[in-house]
Amino acid sequence: MNKYKKLAKNSLVFAFGNMGSKFISFLLVPLYTYYLTSGDYGKVDIIITTISIAVPIVSLSVTEGVFRFSLDKENDNKGVLSTSIILAAIGCSIFAILSPILLSFGFMKNMYVYFAVILILQIFQGILAQFLRGIGKDKSYTMNSAVYAFAAAFLNILFLVYFHLGIKGYLLAQALSVLISIIFLFINGNVYQYIDFSLVNIPLVKKILTYSLPLIPTSVSWWFVTGASRYIILGFLGASANGLFAVATKIPAMLTMISNIFSQGWQMSAVEENGASDNSKFYSNVLDYYFGIMAIGASMLLIVLKPTMSFIVDNSYFDSWQLVPFLFIGAIFSSINAFFGSIYSVMKKTTGIFKTAAVSGIVSIVISFISIYLWGYIGAGLGQMFGWIVAAIYRMFDTRKYFKFEIHFLSYGISLLLILLQTSTLFFLTGVFLYLIQTVLFLFVLYVNKKLFLSLYKLIIHKAKRN
Repeated sequence: MNKYKKLAKNSLVFAFGNMGSKFISFLLVPLYTYYLTSGDYGKVDIIITTISIAVPIVSLSVTEGVFRFSLDKENDNKGVLSTSIILAAIGCSIFAILSPILLSFGFMKNMYVYFAVILILQIFQGILAQFLRGIGKDKSYTMNSAVYAFAAAFLNILFLVYFHLGIKGYLLAQALSVLISIIFLFINGNVYQYIDFSLVNIPLVKKILTYSLPLIPTSVSWWFVTGASRYIILGFLGASANGLFAVATKIPAMLTMISNIFSQGWQMSAVEENGASDNSKFYSNVLDYYFGIMAIGASMLLIVLKPTMSFIVDNSYFDSWQLVPFLFIGAIFSSINAFFGSIYSVMKKTTGIFKTAAVSGIVSIVISFISIYLWGYIGAGLGQMFGWIVAAIYRMFDTRKYFKFEIHFLSYGISLLLILLQTSTLFFLTGVFLYLIQTVLFLFVLYVNKKLFLSLYKLIIHKAKRN
């Protein structure tokens, strides 16, 4: 199969599952902002953010390892999954012993059981889902995203709207949604057929841990980019301000969804195409298309940002729109970062991933501290944005020692400048004139990224001639 078609196929497979789930998550934002105060939503966000950093630490990051090693045909998939489950179980056992001490501070101590249950369930859900993705059971993998999203929507409505359980209802919905997802993966993906603990052996344990353990500090460093700012907001401004920040991070969900879909498909294609003779041109073209999609998506969403915020969130959350443009720009650089990160994965150079994450994490924390102190929760958006910018630029140059290809800096720079101009108009213009200028700038972004449309046009013409 043509490598571009293979990339499109890989991406489309993940799109079917992710689009539905992300759209449902987006639709739940009005529910959260109506039934949870900004203070309550800020507390919930801190809990979920803390879980997100605890998952790779407690699981020894084997969710990453199970996917990478199940892709390699020389490995016994039963051994890979069984070993990963055992390693995660050991990590969870240690956590279960220590958790009463670790979670005995602040409001977290009242949510200790919810925290522990969600954490452990997410670890095993991640292992099963990534394993099915690795062995090519894409249908089960994508359907699982939809099952999880529909379960979360139903349970959130049940516990927040009908039973008025507040924070506890939100967390209970999270836990049960993940449990339903695990049950689905077991049944639909026939995961039980791949579990055989007699195949667990020391060489395989060493192999998986050698790959996975360096990813733990990497995950922690990325968390400093995406999650630590919440604690800074909580410390400086309180839970209500963090609630506003949490809502703002939900708005770029449709943009990050595009990035996640592509990066999942790209990671598989990068591994499959490793060693091909014409990879240089392939990588260059894919990066152009990827950047073009993200830039056009961000530009388009900036036009409708204010109307969308006024429609989907309660009035008390509306001012959080000021954060969103910086999160959009951060999402663009996050996607570039993910693109170059696949090169490290292909080469199995996970230490390179860590170096990038560490540098960008430090930059993000420093900028977040300064900017949150100066400008409030808006500064957290700046911290994230600059963290992703540093990560993407670092990887662009660092990965060239493994693989070199042409990067079109000029067109990328012009697109970003146009998006920055769009962002400035949101702060300084109003009314019809705002949307007129926004639309003109969007058309310029389309023109700069015309290569994407020309390629789609050629593909359509080629298909039409064949038919």
